[in-house]
Amino acid sequence: MKVLDRKLFYQLLVIILFYLEFPIGDIFVTDEFKTDVTIENRGEIEAKFDLITNPSPFGKMFKFNLEEGILGVGEKIPFKITFCSTILGEFSENFRWKLGGSSEVL
Repeated sequence: MKVLDRKLFYQLLVIILFYLEFPIGDIFVTDEFKTDVTIENRGEIEAKFDLITNPSPFGKMFKFNLEEGILGVGEKIPFKITFCSTILGEFSENFRWKLGGSSEVL
């Protein structure tokens, strides 16, 4: 595998995660919320990605049917996020993705 310098790597790797925010609204405990999300590679090289787990109380209640993979150049991959809470409360969660070959997270 050819080693790219960091600046060139970031210019070639452009990953877009559609639906960066989604309001869940008011739901009852044990109600299930589902949404569809798409991740896309608009860069010039393939990209390996991995979900970084979120250990917060509410973060653990989100399930992703796709947590890792490889995106080819120009490829889009749809996946689902499901949330089902067992506790009451307000929350705001951030989910991060590790990109192979990069120290940056998405």
